[in-house]
Amino acid sequence: MVRRLATVVVMLVVMSQLVLLLQAPAQGLTYRFSVPKEYVDVHIRQDGGIDIDYTIDFVNYADMDGIDIGLPNKYYDLNSARASLTVQGASYAPSGISASPYLEVGVAVELGSSARSQIENRQGGAPFTLYFHITNPHMVYENEIVSGTVGIRFRPTWFGSSYQQGPVGGLRTRIFFPPGFSDL
Repeated sequence: MVRRLATVVVMLVVMSQLVLLLQAPAQGLTYRFSVPKEYVDVHIRQDGGIDIDYTIDFVNYADMDGIDIGLPNKYYDLNSARASLTVQGASYAPSGISASPYLEVGVAVELGSSARSQIENRQGGAPFTLYFHITNPHMVYENEIVSGTVGIRFRPTWFGSSYQQGPVGGLRTRIFFPPGFSDL
């Protein structure tokens, strides 16, 4: 009886491991891309937040199921996030936008199967453009150097060298001040 019970337990353990393997997400995705252009426009809001608008050109050489975008602080408004991809003139909506599982402060733009079929594993790479918008509150800070003034701290997102091939071809960051702004 003990022997039979031990055999059943071993079989259950083996079967549960097999079920876990079958349910596990695809492992071994290879990420490899270049970034010919990254443009970001930052609009300072009257309420002390900022609106961030990215236009990032990619050339993808391997797998890509999503793009993670780092943000300035943890107060970003996920409900304000919008994104789209353009591949050879066709526009694709992401399958979702959520908190990044890989970045401490950032979001993941999940690519849908239609977009992935157009950009993954293409001979010579597949160019596409990501358009991304989000609002990030709590961005205007008191200037510690010049009393009575304020400023923002912003650094554009970047991608790790284990994924991105070469430097960004063109990087531009523009800051737009709110209506009525005066430097006096």
